[in-house]
Amino acid sequence: VKPGGLIEALTLFESGSYDDIELEQSARELEHHYQRNGYFQARVRHERTRLGQDDEKIVFRIARGPKFKVRGVDFSGNTAFDDEALADVIETRPYTMWSWTGLVSGGYVTTLQLRQDEDRLLDHYRSAGFPDVRVRGEAAPDWQALGRSGALAAAHGTGFHHANDIVARFYVREGRRAVVRAVEFEGAFRTLLQGAIPELQLRPGQPFDEVWVAKDAKKVVNLLSEAGYLYAEVASEVERPTPGAVVVRYRVRWNAPARFGEIFVRGNFRTRLATILAEMEFAPGDPFDIARLERSEENLRRLGVFKSV
Repeated sequence: VKPGGLIEALTLFESGSYDDIELEQSARELEHHYQRNGYFQARVRHERTRLGQDDEKIVFRIARGPKFKVRGVDFSGNTAFDDEALADVIETRPYTMWSWTGLVSGGYVTTLQLRQDEDRLLDHYRSAGFPDVRVRGEAAPDWQALGRSGALAAAHGTGFHHANDIVARFYVREGRRAVVRAVEFEGAFRTLLQGAIPELQLRPGQPFDEVWVAKDAKKVVNLLSEAGYLYAEVASEVERPTPGAVVVRYRVRWNAPARFGEIFVRGNFRTRLATILAEMEFAPGDPFDIARLERSEENLRRLGVFKSV
């Protein structure tokens, strides 16, 4: 590992802080830097020594360990997606050298990368309707050693024949697939909002992904705002009446509809006020409608006489 890369890995220069928390963060980043270069067991600790009233010496002690190459990646427990589909989701790749070019692809893995690949697999499954999925990534010197605590260290210490090889496996517990059975609205505008269900991401028959509950609630708020109800509040809840079925329910609270107030125009030094007001698609006292406001703004732009509106 080139020394220049080590300096760039330190976070303390960017933060301008030299406390123990920041030094520990720099030590973790150094570990990840080595792991990205194949030293999966790299460990770094920091020491600080006061040299004077305003000076300190900081030393990072690096135990690099052996260099590992990823020789294989597989998955266990997956039934909804095959290994090939899941391999496209993660970043961990087997080491491959193309003999005729000398180019290398994949080959190294870090503990951070394993955790990130776990998250990638979780997101992939949840977006497909598996809200209870669990994923755990593990690395070992060979397939038989997977599941044994300290397998990497043990293999290296005993001179295991392939001690500089590493394999990775992701254990998946998919859980039951959940599908949206119904979307319901309670409170005001029930009829209006039922007609808006096709615009939501979570619709009957679609895979359930909890991420979209809040996003769809926000879309409902926007729909009500466009109808003039600027201060509507939308609360959401999820019910699972039967295994694999989900009902998404939104409760709507609202105040009196907003109305357009007086129209103020600023910056029209040359254009008459009457010309501008003629392009408005609303008048003071009309129920507020954001679409009418946006169309009025577009009308003014079409005049071609303003630098900005």
